[in-house]
Amino acid sequence: MTALLGVELAGRTVLVAGGGPVAARRTGSLLAEGAHVRVVAPQLCEDLAALAAAGGVEWRAREVEEADVDDAWLVHTA
Repeated sequence: MTALLGVELAGRTVLVAGGGPVAARRTGSLLAEGAHVRVVAPQLCEDLAALAAAGGVEWRAREVEEADVDDAWLVHTA
């Protein structure tokens, strides 16, 4: 599937920097494409917290650090 950005994301690690409503919408789309999603944000909005609680998202509860991008295939800021 290549809907979101026109690239194959299945099985790839995508870093989402931010925990608000835009990050939640993008994270849902990335998950639907089969990406492994890591969210780095001090706090999450309700929708994104629900995705993280369901186990589909890896959440690091802090500000983004330079090392967060080391193994990410794609970085999305929201």
